[in-house]
Amino acid sequence: DNNVLTLSLPENLSVDNLLVTVTAVEQGGGLQETTEFRVTVQPVNDQPRIVGDGIPDQVFDEDSGAWNIADLDDVFTDIEGDELQYVLEVPEPLEASLDENNLLTLSSPLDFFGENLRISVTAEEVESRLSVSLEFTLTINPVNDPPRLTGDGIADREYVEDRGPW
Repeated sequence: DNNVLTLSLPENLSVDNLLVTVTAVEQGGGLQETTEFRVTVQPVNDQPRIVGDGIPDQVFDEDSGAWNIADLDDVFTDIEGDELQYVLEVPEPLEASLDENNLLTLSSPLDFFGENLRISVTAEEVESRLSVSLEFTLTINPVNDPPRLTGDGIADREYVEDRGPW
C-alpha cells in the first residue's frame, strides 16, 4: 500500500552482490515495469553465545575427588567459528583446570565443604576479545568423617597396681 519494498534476511546471514529483481504490475494486469539492483549485507562479528542453559548448578560430596563439570566447547559457540579461549574464576580454596579438550574440572582440598560457591566461566574470542560469561553455583556437602588420632597417638604406659588414679 505504501509502495515500500522491505527486504529481510535470516539472522547472521551476509550476502555479497545479491541480485534483486522488482516488477511493478498495474492493477488489472496492464502495464508493468521491472528493475534490478544489487544488495550487499556485510558480516558483523558476533560475540560468542551460550548453548542452551549453559552449566547447571552442581552438587557433590566432600572428598569425592575431582569433578568433571562440562566440555566448554559444548557450552559455548561462536557463530563465525572463531577460536575461543576460556577464563575461569573460582573462590578459594577451590581449583579449576581445563584439559586440552576444554573439559572443565573442579577440585577442593580434603575435608572442605561449602554452599553456593559461585563459579564464573567466560568464553572470549581470541582475536576480537568479544566475550560472554555464565555463572553457576557449586555445593559441596559435608561428609561425617571417622575420628582420627593425632600425633603419635597414646604412648605405652606402665603403672603399679593399687596406686591409681592414672
